[in-house]
Amino acid sequence: MGKSLKYNLRDAIKTIILTCVLTTGCIRTQELYEAPVFPRSAEAEFTVLTDELMVNMAYDLWCYKDYLIVTALTGDGFLHIYDKETGDLVMDAVGRGRGPGEVLSGRDTYLDIETGIMVWNDMLQDKVLELQIDALLANGRSAISERTLDIDRTWLTNLFLYDGGGLAIRNLGDAATDTAGVVRLQSFDPVTGEVFAQDNSFPVEDRTARFALYMEGRYALSPDKTRLAAGTFFGCILETCAIGKDRIRQTATRYFIRPEFDFNSGIPLCTDKTVCGFYDLYATDDRIYASYDGKTNPDVVRRTQLESRPVEFCNVAVFDWKGNPETIIRTDYNIERLCVDSTSGNIYAVIYDVEGHFFLGRIKIR
Repeated sequence: MGKSLKYNLRDAIKTIILTCVLTTGCIRTQELYEAPVFPRSAEAEFTVLTDELMVNMAYDLWCYKDYLIVTALTGDGFLHIYDKETGDLVMDAVGRGRGPGEVLSGRDTYLDIETGIMVWNDMLQDKVLELQIDALLANGRSAISERTLDIDRTWLTNLFLYDGGGLAIRNLGDAATDTAGVVRLQSFDPVTGEVFAQDNSFPVEDRTARFALYMEGRYALSPDKTRLAAGTFFGCILETCAIGKDRIRQTATRYFIRPEFDFNSGIPLCTDKTVCGFYDLYATDDRIYASYDGKTNPDVVRRTQLESRPVEFCNVAVFDWKGNPETIIRTDYNIERLCVDSTSGNIYAVIYDVEGHFFLGRIKIR
């Protein structure tokens, strides 16, 4: 696919997100917003591991043992496994379609980096795929099993499924009338459907504003499945939650940058204060890592010719689980997705340049 077509599709998707957020008007809360101040900062250049990836966007990225696991739609399927040291492609799997071992959606996937078990929720077909990475590499498609999932999908935006449990995330429609029993966060048993705990807290009270803001919310679950991080694409709000067997508890909400937008005769307008926050979140048991911008006006970027466009979301921002900023690493590429190698501490990412060429990259930490 030519780079102009790839980048035009990416711009179109960003425009849709921006339009949905802008049509809500300014978010007005009494909360005090204060930009994050990072006590430690560094600069780093990505080591590019691969040739250009033939994708328009990546849905997720994990590091498991010696491999990088990428979910992204290409002509060879949704699931792509690379050697984390050499960048060599090891396997493509999970084709696009309605047949056995195939899916129509690449969004809702979760990989347990301890067990290598990956659960894939295809909301478009109401089915779930399950595979174990080592078994997939050894046995191919026969290692993929599938089942149906009986869950209320009303206003469902994100779903984490793992051994022994699940976490459903919903975003209540701003014009919805029948909202009984619809809550934002709900932990449950995916086999029996039993609900363990739920929480309906939002950091933004205005219903229309929060619906637009969290339609593209960023979420990350800690590997031990006891904590959830939630962030915003526009502005910058970071939440942390404790996920227990019988309770979901909001532990911190940090209002860093106010999501700003305006109206003019019903036409959504970006203001000169509109900036982007998080593009991706990744969680370890100790830290939250983010692809972070914090300075770019999306309207200015969309109007800028490709050769002059600034790098967006080029920072790796690190927070503790109380939402406190710890470290910012300024890099040389846009960061689409990121993850951390639990063994080496290295940061891996799906990155792209200003012309829209995608690669896998690495920043060595130790």
